[in-house]
Amino acid sequence: MHALQAKDASTSKLLCGGKRVGDKGFYFEPTIFEVYDNSAKIAQEEIFGPVQCVFKWKDMAEVRAAAVVRACFCSTVFTPAQPASQ
Repeated sequence: MHALQAKDASTSKLLCGGKRVGDKGFYFEPTIFEVYDNSAKIAQEEIFGPVQCVFKWKDMAEVRAAAVVRACFCSTVFTPAQPASQ
């Protein structure tokens, strides 16, 4: 089990990757987590490694409310419909 998953097991789910690569150093596979709670540590803190957090949203209000994070280098919203400009 990935160390990040163990810390946030109630707020995230490991979708793929996360296994150790090799026997030297602290390298691990590219990893994707589905995150259920934006206040979870995995969603709020920088992770040094190939890790992506994925969130599901019901509407743009939830996206705006969740846009408050302590460290964020890049975020993207994928949607089948274009939201109205606001």
